[in-house]
Amino acid sequence: DLTLQQSVDIELPKTKSKKENRAQEEADTKEFQGALPASKELANAAENATETVSLMASPLIAGPPDGVDSILEGAFEDIEAAAADAQGKITEARKDVTNKLQAAKKYAQKTRRSALNEYSALQKKLNEAQRKLNLLKDFMRGFHARLEAPADSSPVEVTKELGAQTPIGFWDPAGFRGNTDEM
Repeated sequence: DLTLQQSVDIELPKTKSKKENRAQEEADTKEFQGALPASKELANAAENATETVSLMASPLIAGPPDGVDSILEGAFEDIEAAAADAQGKITEARKDVTNKLQAAKKYAQKTRRSALNEYSALQKKLNEAQRKLNLLKDFMRGFHARLEAPADSSPVEVTKELGAQTPIGFWDPAGFRGNTDEM
């Protein structure tokens, strides 16, 4: 049988522990709620910058011009500057979110769960912005390459390229291929 003193000695640390946990949870929640808005603002700024690049590039994507003039060159420079700005904002926001995710792992249980969910959602948002920006950068690189290609290059005749032949043993019982000597 436990004496009254032994029971108090066992239960007192539990009470202190619950109070300490509650105090830690409150402190962590306050810290998290103070830090989250700045991270959301950075992620939104990165997303908005990426959307700006997309809007600037959309006329070129919809109807790419055949030649380059000074207006088009100016548009390219503006788009590339906006893309560099968007990339900088994405990088800054990613660093912030990564640091906050690491800090969130040290929070008390309930706050940790909330913080990890929120910061993970921001990370997904930034990954999507990066994916979209990468597609735009790839388009711009391809567009530049197309414009820089020699103007006198003749189109490639696909039927004369290596591998462009009737498959060996091709069976055409209905005669859809007609005369295969034309290839």
